[in-house]
Amino acid sequence: MLMHRLLLCVVLSIPLAVPLAAQAQGTPAAPAGQAKAAPATAWTDGVVRTIHRKDGQITISHEPLVNLGMGKMTMTFRLKSPALVDGITEGSKVRFVAENVKGELTVTALQPVK
Repeated sequence: MLMHRLLLCVVLSIPLAVPLAAQAQGTPAAPAGQAKAAPATAWTDGVVRTIHRKDGQITISHEPLVNLGMGKMTMTFRLKSPALVDGITEGSKVRFVAENVKGELTVTALQPVK
């Protein structure tokens, strides 16, 4: 009987331990059912390798894409808008935002680095 009470106390205390552990680490615990806030827009540095105007694509050699969980590499992205590459030339250093839009990696913002 004593063992059952002890086990019951341990099982009932587990939900209390998680928020206390988070607080001890300086991390506020999110209320149950509440998702964490979305990260701010993730700008990434890169160099334009090729602009495929006809296809609405751009190839960029880039630093890690933190928001997409991808490492440093060279890859081709779809352009959200053809106007994003206005004033950008091959070899230009750029900052850009890439997102997964309906299953396609897409550059949604692009600016030259001066």
